[in-house]
Amino acid sequence: MFPGPRPSCGSAGVLGESFNPGFFVSIRQGYTEAGLLRSVLDVTALLTTPIIGYYADKISIKKMMLVGIALYLLVAVNYFLAGALAMVLFVIIARILNGISGR
Repeated sequence: MFPGPRPSCGSAGVLGESFNPGFFVSIRQGYTEAGLLRSVLDVTALLTTPIIGYYADKISIKKMMLVGIALYLLVAVNYFLAGALAMVLFVIIARILNGISGR
């Protein structure tokens, strides 16, 4: 409908993304690791966007929305576990799921 890039997720998404590097550094004490954790979402989104776009044409919007909501719930659970247990594995899983769900 509208040509050009997809609009961002709004001020809440930008605000949440601005806190991620501090969260990553607090779990792992290196800036390189924080940068790698930050890039997981972008790489996953880049790789899965064509696949998700293909299925968006084949599956009803209701099913796509339900899958997206389920993925976002899993993202929230993984971020909680990452903070509670201070394990980077849960951050990686959350970032991958967030990349698949479309940020």
